[in-house]
Amino acid sequence: MSTEENGQLSELEQALERLTEFLYVVPIALLRFDEQGQVLMANPGFTQIFNTFTETGMVTNIFDLLESQASDLIVKIKAFEGHGTVCDNERIHLQQPFGPKEEIVLDVRVMKEHNGNFVASLNNVTEQYKISRKNMINDQRLTAIFKHIDDYGIFSLDEHGYINHWNNSVRNFTHLTESQVLGMHFSSFFDLTKTEGKSLLDIAKRSGWVAFNNPNNYPANQEGDTVLSLIKNEFGQVLGFTVISRHHFGKESISAAG
Repeated sequence: MSTEENGQLSELEQALERLTEFLYVVPIALLRFDEQGQVLMANPGFTQIFNTFTETGMVTNIFDLLESQASDLIVKIKAFEGHGTVCDNERIHLQQPFGPKEEIVLDVRVMKEHNGNFVASLNNVTEQYKISRKNMINDQRLTAIFKHIDDYGIFSLDEHGYINHWNNSVRNFTHLTESQVLGMHFSSFFDLTKTEGKSLLDIAKRSGWVAFNNPNNYPANQEGDTVLSLIKNEFGQVLGFTVISRHHFGKESISAAG
């Protein structure tokens, strides 16, 4: 073998070694299989996800494994002609037949090669899905509460104090439509000038909340008809405010504030 051939072989071996290292450290499951679903290659990420899906912990045919739980995906793969993307970020929900009876949620991408084989990446998004579902349920609960409270006017404000959401009680108090209220500064409803309104926001930003009566402002920890509370994310960034008020707004106070 010539020196040039030895050099090319060495480069190929290094490339294969780098590829192997990548397959072991990449945080998603990677799989290569033929047109019959026979597994040709699977990285440790794939084994970690599917080791509770068979009695032996070994997967030899991906079609047999997923036929009962992701039949639409299998049909799509089998019917695909030519080469290229079969599906991109298709979400599937799987139940583990062995081990803990927990649902696993995967985002799947499948590519078909020129030689007829397939390459798939399977991203385990179970935890993200749980968080998203929990947030959705909480949002639905809060929305139900938000809509059916009649004694309190509730506003959602942006970080500058402008209204971006409200409940039906505000409509009853103000006799204004939603399109009229959205985008107004919250101080319009409390006989406060915009300067005073912004100072309330500053107080809430410093203390987390402020309670006040109309037309007098009170510092936090004092009783008031209205409570303005700060909303921040986990990094401390101000996202906006909520306003809960028992004040019965009227057209006169709105006109005076406007």
